[in-house]
Amino acid sequence: MGIRLIVEVLDHWQDAGLTPGERWDLLVLAENANDGSRLTFGPVHAQHILERANKSPKGWKNAITALMRKKVITTHVPGRIKQVAVYHLEHLCPDPPHSGYKGHCTKPVATPDDGAADASRGDIPTVEEDTVSPQNRVTSQMTLFRKRVTSRMTLWVTSQMTLLGKRVIQQMPRGSSSR
Repeated sequence: MGIRLIVEVLDHWQDAGLTPGERWDLLVLAENANDGSRLTFGPVHAQHILERANKSPKGWKNAITALMRKKVITTHVPGRIKQVAVYHLEHLCPDPPHSGYKGHCTKPVATPDDGAADASRGDIPTVEEDTVSPQNRVTSQMTLFRKRVTSRMTLWVTSQMTLLGKRVIQQMPRGSSSR
């Protein structure tokens, strides 16, 4: 899965002159491409790819042709009988490689300029931001997501148990006691 390619497409699709529909098509191809080689893998005309792109086989073929005309993809290996076509995703970033750091092509470098820059305004990246690798950033985002989901599920389960307890108490005969 080409997460870096997806981020590059999201940041630079307008620079390449793509329409929102072509952006979506390129995102589908980027999801099925290798970050390092920028080559698609697997059959790009498979049914699950067509469903992701929400296109018919003919519409998907036309979409790939449109992307090739705009020179955002090129044919690496043409498709043959019993052989899948392989496409190369061209660099959309004007300054490759695209780091994707907060929507920028390259990660900004902190430069001390006689105290004119202020870390509280965000001019200088903090130590925490500098030390977080892309893999750790994704891991920390997933950890935060899990914590939010866990706390929401706990609240939901607690509320359901409270409602269930009220229903049980209401349905008990008046003379009986659960104690």
